[in-house]
Amino acid sequence: MILALVVAQSAIALPREGVITQSCRIEPNQYFRNGEDQAAIVIRGDNITVDFQNSALLGSPVTIEPDQRKGTGILVQGKNVVLKNLKVRGYKVGVRVEDSPGFMLLDSDLSYNWKQKLKSTLEKEDSSDWMSFHQNEKDEWLRFGAAIYLKNSDGFKLRDVRATGGQCGAMLMNSNKGTIANCTFEFLSAIGIGLYRSSANTIMHNKVDWCVRGYSHGKWNRGQDSAGLLMYEQSSKNIVAYNSITHGGDGLFLWAGQSTMDTGQGGCNDNLFYGNDFSHAPTNGIEATFSRNVFANNLIQENWHGVWGGYSYDSWIVGNRFTLNSEAVAIEHGQSNTISYNQFDQNLIGLKIWERASQPGDWGYGKARDTKSRTYEVRSNTFRDTVASAFDLKGVTGFNAWQNTFIATGRVLNDGAQFSNLVFSGNTVRTFSDPSLTRVEGKGNVISRAGAARPKNALMRMDGNVRTELEGTTREYLQRFVAGWNPIKEKISPNVKRFHVAPDTYGVNPYLRAGTLRGRRYILVDEWGPYDFRSPILWPRSEKVVGRQKQVEFELLGPYGQWRVKSLRGARLSKANGRVPGTIEAVLTGSDIEIELEFKGAQTVDYRGVITAPEVWRPFSWRDFQVAVDWNVYFWPYNPETEDPRTKAAEFRALLQTNPRYHDRPRTLAYDWDAAPYTAGPTNHFATVSDGRFTINSGDYNLLVSADDGVRVWLDDRLIIDEWHYSSPATYERRVKLGGSHRVRIEHFEIDGFAQLKFDIRK
Repeated sequence: MILALVVAQSAIALPREGVITQSCRIEPNQYFRNGEDQAAIVIRGDNITVDFQNSALLGSPVTIEPDQRKGTGILVQGKNVVLKNLKVRGYKVGVRVEDSPGFMLLDSDLSYNWKQKLKSTLEKEDSSDWMSFHQNEKDEWLRFGAAIYLKNSDGFKLRDVRATGGQCGAMLMNSNKGTIANCTFEFLSAIGIGLYRSSANTIMHNKVDWCVRGYSHGKWNRGQDSAGLLMYEQSSKNIVAYNSITHGGDGLFLWAGQSTMDTGQGGCNDNLFYGNDFSHAPTNGIEATFSRNVFANNLIQENWHGVWGGYSYDSWIVGNRFTLNSEAVAIEHGQSNTISYNQFDQNLIGLKIWERASQPGDWGYGKARDTKSRTYEVRSNTFRDTVASAFDLKGVTGFNAWQNTFIATGRVLNDGAQFSNLVFSGNTVRTFSDPSLTRVEGKGNVISRAGAARPKNALMRMDGNVRTELEGTTREYLQRFVAGWNPIKEKISPNVKRFHVAPDTYGVNPYLRAGTLRGRRYILVDEWGPYDFRSPILWPRSEKVVGRQKQVEFELLGPYGQWRVKSLRGARLSKANGRVPGTIEAVLTGSDIEIELEFKGAQTVDYRGVITAPEVWRPFSWRDFQVAVDWNVYFWPYNPETEDPRTKAAEFRALLQTNPRYHDRPRTLAYDWDAAPYTAGPTNHFATVSDGRFTINSGDYNLLVSADDGVRVWLDDRLIIDEWHYSSPATYERRVKLGGSHRVRIEHFEIDGFAQLKFDIRK
């Protein structure tokens, strides 16, 4: 009846006072409304339907930088409120819904709201970019912004909602029994969909791709707690099916919650994940810890860990396809988990199951729960072309492997495997040479030591947690393993039938289309988050030194079109024009480099959401600025009782006059420490003094120092930064005039935990 009434009503202009208390239609228009002090529009009352007819609510000019967007667009307070055909952009929070059961948002676009400016670069990480979701009891998540934030709103529905170009998509707080379907939350710099104390929801047929930060392909790999889907703190009995959740920092990031860590009780339990694509995560396709869940019939491809399941128990990993992961399934301290009917293709390690010698002393979980690594049922899986070992076992008790097939496996067991009560029976092994078989030969196994060569051209190697480039053409290599995978259309396998979720009759096919530039190679993160392929970009791919000059190969990506050189500084190019997509080579001839090109072709949309019409020349560029600093860094341990740098200034100053314990001469000042900074040095309570000298052309520059904990910076004996206190990783910046030779001195102290010290000069 409400919807019929709305159709019959005449459209009205948006009320000047910004409060709507009854059903209405809004005249199509652009409405500029500041939302800093209170929401730009408040919808208050029960059983209200508002059809915005694709009106645009704008909180700031489209050209404003994303981190300058403020306030809330729409605040909803009331039962059974329906909003549809809405556009909101330019706010910190697009739509905020509080205490509104039965809320619906339909056919709406909440793109290009707030996101922070990231400090990490292609060359090095800045730890201040890390996210933290551990507490949201007082709506702490609001500091991260959101397209839509729902609180205490059971029975909600989000359908055909789009959000891109911001930081977070749909964030739920204590909102249960709702539905998120046919939505698109992509190219966000933190979270696509987030749940906190939100249970019994259905999340189906959504596109949640490229929700990521903290990654530089082939250089460093962190993820920084970004994720396509975040489930935190007692979010249970949710159904997640037929979603594309690729290219996230994690695909799924599920954590039981601080209350579970403190008490050992509860968790994010009994969630079902069926028919999702959890591929191309810098860290984990699926991270699910301290909880009990089911993962069935998912595609899990080209992640560091396919599944990271620390302390998972009574969980089912069944009927999934794991391909090209460094560690397909990694579980420490798990109990009574079943891994069955999965297909493992060209992973570095199939299953890594282990336990540590001890538990952190401050975990209530470890005191209240059994944390032994024990009781695994591993049945009817196929391991094909496993590069290192199918099973990497360290300290596991009760591992029952039966009716599995191993084809061209490097080894069945890792060197030095540690286990007890291992049962290996009824398996088929076809391998070229595997000395580990002498430890697992058992009743009913069929073993052939010839006829299957070692795997070729799968993963090259791991450098720490950074996986090097795949051999061959990455795009074609990845597509080969995706071909034919579509659980919406495929016949139900009897192996996963007990977990099957029926697709929505009106559900979209969310999976990445054939030909999409998929793979971690195409996670391109700059200061505004993940690149979305809607504007031209010049991206460095490889470099080499020719003579005394650096030669860089660039990939040109974006909409189809053509490019030409507009201006060059400090570089020369292999050609003056060409097509997009394409490649060019540049020889860098200086330290202050700018390659500015122009593009003409299809319509473009930049990181702010600014549109350029087709066939209009628009500039794009690549810049690099590097100043060579001659560094000497000195280290001292200090006694926190007698030489605390915050309270014992004279004693600390006297310490710095003594001979240092360690001297380093780094090429760049870019330290991240989670252990001792030098051999036999202390992990905590140490101080550094960094002395740097450099020469630079005259001009205005930004000096940046990142530190955990306290830091002071002098430029030519003038104190310019004084942050002498306990701190999490933070970055401090000063604008200065430079020219000629300069000296910078940095004093820094670390108290405990993670430590950091970084310095940079930017134009």
